[in-house]
Amino acid sequence: MSFYFFFNINFAQNYKKMFKLLSKEQNIFSIPTYISFLLLGLIVFNVLKFNEISVLSSIVVLIGMALGYFAINSLDLNQNTRVPLFLYTIINICLYQNTDIGVAWTVLTNAILVILLSNGSESRNKHIYVLIGALLALNFIFLPTIWLMPIFFILHIFGTSKNITLNIFRLCLGVTLVAIAYFSVAYFSGLNTWDTAYLPCITSEYSGVGERLIPLVPVVLFCIYAIFDYFARYNKMSTHKRFKYAFLLLFVFVQLMMIVFYMGEDVSYLLIIALPVSIIISRALYYLPKPMYKEISIWLIVISLIAYRAYQFINF
Repeated sequence: MSFYFFFNINFAQNYKKMFKLLSKEQNIFSIPTYISFLLLGLIVFNVLKFNEISVLSSIVVLIGMALGYFAINSLDLNQNTRVPLFLYTIINICLYQNTDIGVAWTVLTNAILVILLSNGSESRNKHIYVLIGALLALNFIFLPTIWLMPIFFILHIFGTSKNITLNIFRLCLGVTLVAIAYFSVAYFSGLNTWDTAYLPCITSEYSGVGERLIPLVPVVLFCIYAIFDYFARYNKMSTHKRFKYAFLLLFVFVQLMMIVFYMGEDVSYLLIIALPVSIIISRALYYLPKPMYKEISIWLIVISLIAYRAYQFINF
């Protein structure tokens, strides 16, 4: 049976009766299933390293991964297939390693932000910019290297909002509220010194990282192809789809800048882009001209991810 076809929603519809027997909520049945598979995969792939894993970070990153499935559905760019959910699961299983609380919180925050902004309606979004500002401030406390993210949201406001000044004020208000609360707690706790980590400098520690990422070259190349394919089909897309893909590409571009500047030896940073990459790849797979190309491509991506995970397991 075709591997790609197996994850197509049309195939799932052939088993509609079975889904009714298993769950009354047919439209969300796949998400709990994939979350369960994700949890099982993480346990199996990390069973020998449980003593090295931070419990708090693992819980936070798992919640963020779980919300990622809802973010994929919220963006509604899956072309009526389940391929993004499948790829997102495999990418997370293969890229996950012991993460610190900063990366874990960023994975969680990114999923929440995508869900909040995926609607694209200014009348709805104007009420959430204070919350977005607060989330960005909290994220900065846990991971200072995300300072590029506010730039993305300012550009997003300029590109989508009529009340630019007011929405930027709302964004800054959310940041200010968290900053006041944070500094107040720090002051009354006697924490009067400034940690230089909150002034992030671009790292130069890339020794050995290139070799570790070699198995992911096919995935990177396919992402590049997917971006070119997006621009080639740009005029054929609806305005709604154009907005969402532009939002996603700008989002992943900012995340990539953060990874390039600050990842260093910490390859767990790659988890930050698992969500947008799974959607970008699945879209390109959908538009490949022949089923054979889809089949070969998805197998190549899966094998590359598994090879990367095996290399990390053997050598690190």
